[in-house]
Amino acid sequence: MKSTTVILLLLTSLTTVLALPDPNPQPVPDLAGTVFEETAQACVRENGRCGRRRGKCCAGLRCRWKPVGGPNRICLKR
Repeated sequence: MKSTTVILLLLTSLTTVLALPDPNPQPVPDLAGTVFEETAQACVRENGRCGRRRGKCCAGLRCRWKPVGGPNRICLKR
């Protein structure tokens, strides 16, 4: 009889410890409409280097070889 009482007391003390609220609750950030930095890449401006590994040109610009046949591609107006 004593062993069952001890077990019950242990179980009730464990459940009360687990049921206590967090003393330092962290605020949950509202992620609705959040643009994450990994997905939001800034576009490359005019005369900036562009290409596969460098990023896309901003609106109204195209990635072109400059100087012609050279090793670099830069963003130029259409």
